[in-house]
Amino acid sequence: MTSRLALAAAGAVLARAGLAGALAVADRPAAARWRRTNYAGRPLTLLGGPVLAAAATATSAAGAPAGWGPAAALVGTVSGLVGGYDDLAGARPDQARDKGLAGHLAALRAGRVSAGAVKVAGIGAAGVAAAVLTRRGAGPRRWSTACSPPGWWPAPRTW
Repeated sequence: MTSRLALAAAGAVLARAGLAGALAVADRPAAARWRRTNYAGRPLTLLGGPVLAAAATATSAAGAPAGWGPAAALVGTVSGLVGGYDDLAGARPDQARDKGLAGHLAALRAGRVSAGAVKVAGIGAAGVAAAVLTRRGAGPRRWSTACSPPGWWPAPRTW
């Protein structure tokens, strides 16, 4: 339990430090492509997404059960990369109407691949790859309590 708390604290420190760094560079010209205006007309930066994805990936891979770290690292890394791609490519004018599941499906029906569809496909492919990495003979065959947060349901110990 102490190691989980230490890992959670380390993740929080990583995230906080990364967010401070992201805010420090948010006004620089190189970060302009990550700036948006929110619904209230206030400027914001999307740099926090990659930072939080990196912190979550590092701590989930470090805290994963034996043999599952590579799968956690793969899914976290791919999710962060395609999420960043969606943030950047999704801002293009030709992607403006491709928002939400209905918008992405409409784009596919029209023969266009939206940034959100790339994100869904990338995360799905990473999930399949992680399943292959953790299948019988390539990793543990049991669920960890880390896979089932307390209070949800009892985590099975074997499949």
